[in-house]
Amino acid sequence: MSKEIEGYYRKGREPTKTDIPGLNTLFEAICSHDGWLCPHCGEKSDVWEEEMGNDTYFKLLHEYEPIKMFCQHCDKEYYLKCRQTLKYSTCADESFGEKESPHSGEEI
Repeated sequence: MSKEIEGYYRKGREPTKTDIPGLNTLFEAICSHDGWLCPHCGEKSDVWEEEMGNDTYFKLLHEYEPIKMFCQHCDKEYYLKCRQTLKYSTCADESFGEKESPHSGEEI
């Protein structure tokens, strides 16, 4: 079995580091990787460079199944898998995020 390689962050977009290990773990968990590395040669890539179609991107984000990729740099195949942070919210009715303006109904 091959070793899984974590994705990368662009310089300046790395998770915040503190002296509190638990807080570092939290920052790492909520900060998405900017892209991934080829497990054979280490070449960086991302969804824009790969010109990933909507269907493929949807499968990557929502089905959590590995997708077969091909490195343009070393000509070898590899598999890509994505994990995302889930955020749940509830609302008493269907108006999620739709706050009424204090000026509702007034003419501007």
